[in-house]
Amino acid sequence: MIKLKNTLLFSSAVLIGTVFFSCEKQELQPKNDEFSPVKVTHHYIYGDQESTVYYEFNEKNELVSSTGEIDKRDAFIMEKNANGNLSMLVENVENSGKDFVIRLFDSEKEMNAYQKVKIPADQNMADDQAKGNPCYNNGWAGSASFRFYKHTDYVDEMTNLRRLDHEYFQIHYLDSYYENDQISSLEVSNGTVDLFEHGCFYGTHIRFLQSIPNLHWFYAASVSVYNPYDPINYTGSRPSGLFPANYNFGDKASSIKGWSL
Repeated sequence: MIKLKNTLLFSSAVLIGTVFFSCEKQELQPKNDEFSPVKVTHHYIYGDQESTVYYEFNEKNELVSSTGEIDKRDAFIMEKNANGNLSMLVENVENSGKDFVIRLFDSEKEMNAYQKVKIPADQNMADDQAKGNPCYNNGWAGSASFRFYKHTDYVDEMTNLRRLDHEYFQIHYLDSYYENDQISSLEVSNGTVDLFEHGCFYGTHIRFLQSIPNLHWFYAASVSVYNPYDPINYTGSRPSGLFPANYNFGDKASSIKGWSL
């Protein structure tokens, strides 16, 4: 009887010790559910000047910090860009979409001259440009393809904007609630695509040479430009400065262009 009692006491002690050890072990487990900010790098080039800025974004694609040569970036852009139509050429993007090389220009014309490209034109386009009215849609067959998505990582394609096997296309205003200010990622094959902040190809202008999985990681200047042809009829005056960049370009495009390379 004494032997049985001792055995039971020993078993209870082992059980209590095991439970206690398990609890202690569980409490010592590190928490792995915390989100680590996404680190994104922008290398800016403007003429012969360069600056590098590092951004961190949370799980909602909201900016939580920025470091690097911010003052240098702000200084040379605010000093030289006074025409209110800042154009950006994204020359290279890392496959992860977290490292951008961005060349800046004062106008689309200047950017086209740098690339040594000429936008394809037909007679109707030439007539409209002669009248000073850029607000129309156009496009014709070629070898480039373009897809635009409502969410990041190429989720929820906006099929109305899809252009397959095109040499050139332009949409002067994304006129629906589902399309306007809704593009968060894009795919381009054998071509290049331009996004504009406002309708009729006005405002901040960004040209991409490859697919972009997350436009929210691309930080751009906010430019308010009066455009007499814009269907929304923006009446805001041009701001005194274009930087600091105060929002990302996810869900900001209101008109788009694309052509084959």
